[in-house]
Amino acid sequence: GISAVAGSPATPAAVAAMAELGLALRWHRARQLDAQIVDAAELLVALDHVHVDYISAEFPQAPVELLDSVPDPYGMSDATYRAVRDQIATALGERAGSWPVTPAG
Repeated sequence: GISAVAGSPATPAAVAAMAELGLALRWHRARQLDAQIVDAAELLVALDHVHVDYISAEFPQAPVELLDSVPDPYGMSDATYRAVRDQIATALGERAGSWPVTPAG
């Protein structure tokens, strides 16, 4: 992340929204984006232009791509978290076909 407090757990609404899909966030903790993460990444997917601008300025070598303009649901209702979750899933599904796939090994 670029603004979350490092070590913070996912919000209860995020945990609930992902649990509906069978995904557990109970062990998730926020991390700040740093050079180690950037250097290890084949692609960083940003959810809005603010993130793209920040990443591009701080890490010019970063392979960053805007997924979609996705609102930050922090502090919003459970329904908003579910809507944002679904928006991200749809956008990822649409974009995944254009990303190159390198076989493992």
